[in-house]
Amino acid sequence: MISEPTIYPTPDNLAKDRQLAEGWEGMIGALSAFRGSLVLISACELGFFTNSDAWEPIKAIAKRCEISEVAARQLANVVAKLEFGERSKDQFRLRPEIAVLFEAGSGRDVSHNVKAFRTEVDAWLRMSDIMRGRADRPEEYSCELYFGEILKFEGITMLNRVDAEELIPAAKQFVKSGFDVLDLGGGDGYYAHRLCQIYDDITVDIVDIENGFVPSERLNQDFLKQKKIRHIEHDARGYKGNTEYDVVFLNELMELFNEDDKLAILQTAVDNMKPGGHLIITKFPMDSSGTSPGNFPLFSMRMFMKFEDAYLESEGALIEWAQTMGLKLVKHFSGARVLLAFTKPKGGSS
Repeated sequence: MISEPTIYPTPDNLAKDRQLAEGWEGMIGALSAFRGSLVLISACELGFFTNSDAWEPIKAIAKRCEISEVAARQLANVVAKLEFGERSKDQFRLRPEIAVLFEAGSGRDVSHNVKAFRTEVDAWLRMSDIMRGRADRPEEYSCELYFGEILKFEGITMLNRVDAEELIPAAKQFVKSGFDVLDLGGGDGYYAHRLCQIYDDITVDIVDIENGFVPSERLNQDFLKQKKIRHIEHDARGYKGNTEYDVVFLNELMELFNEDDKLAILQTAVDNMKPGGHLIITKFPMDSSGTSPGNFPLFSMRMFMKFEDAYLESEGALIEWAQTMGLKLVKHFSGARVLLAFTKPKGGSS
């Protein structure tokens, strides 16, 4: 039996409806955003996306994707509404800047990235049970970028390169020829590669977990042979090198861990720095409230859903932790990503 009260169309009730409708419509907008995501995932799985921006009849799309013409038209309408394509009568085409993202063998094919969002959707549907400890985080989701799997995520690696290039000018001012550099958790090897390109006589030790070096092994073959780059298999929480380093890098590492582990990694960095040396931390931006900028609160939730109690810390928290460990902030660069640079005072105290 339905127990909810009946709302009669009285002036007071209609006024209350109008008062509450705006808030509910706002919630509907957020709740229904998943629909567009699932259309894109399904379209990619069906082979709807190609690397061509030519006009294609809906009938041909239906045949190619092995779906009905009605289904093909619905996909085309939504993809066009999302502004990734255009519709004209019974035809559809992708926007040129979108089509090029689905070119197989280009090194920038985002097909795997799009399809992998299904794994995220499946994991996030378990969120309430995971938070209550009634379900485990799916290993497939937690480890999707590990063991060299990140090489399949060509869209992610493309964005990583773009963002890294924005930060490298700010980072390299703390590096000089002849320096010994430590990159904790830097198994993709990109920062090490770029520093070795810039400085002839630099050495970079990359510390990462087992099977974490697959990207670097491909990117840095020559530098590894020349021993300008070394791979050291070790957990970043507690590594101690045989030398003290002029510069230590933590590139987008802290967000993968809970607070205790963040502090352990930060202490590892401090313990491996020379007095007068520098610590460079790169990260996604997050303000002290944890609610902005942009979609980074959702990114922080993504880290939590992947790893137990992990989250994206704020710049303020990192600065406070580092200062507690005796480091001094010397640079704070903000762009698409954030770079924080600290120095370890000579004599060991600030």
